[in-house]
Amino acid sequence: MLVKTEAVQAARPGPMLVRVRSAVGTAVVLWRGAPQAVGRDHHVEWTVDEDIVWTGNARPSTDGTPELREDGDSIVFRGRLSLDEDGGAALDVGGSVILFDLADPLLPDGVEGSWVEVRVAPDNVTVWPYEV
Repeated sequence: MLVKTEAVQAARPGPMLVRVRSAVGTAVVLWRGAPQAVGRDHHVEWTVDEDIVWTGNARPSTDGTPELREDGDSIVFRGRLSLDEDGGAALDVGGSVILFDLADPLLPDGVEGSWVEVRVAPDNVTVWPYEV
């Protein structure tokens, strides 16, 4: 996903926080690139260190458009869900695929290929820049 990065004042020591602006939305996330690279456009890979828990942090969406946004104390990803045979899931958010592990309870039948919203803690979301 192509994003524009902006520095955000970190309230604690650790990885740098950046605001990413993309075609599908905006959120503040952890940055794993060089500090001097902030303030520019980057293609990024997303890492989310939180499992999908159906009816916990994930639910079906009636809106069939990809989205990234902040909502209270969560980052919300909306995209099309696919499942793999190894028990994982991938959420396609505007052409960027975000991998997730699945926690209990199991996902309901028929969820494969549907639009889903996943809410995660901001501290569990990291972007890694890469060159195209």
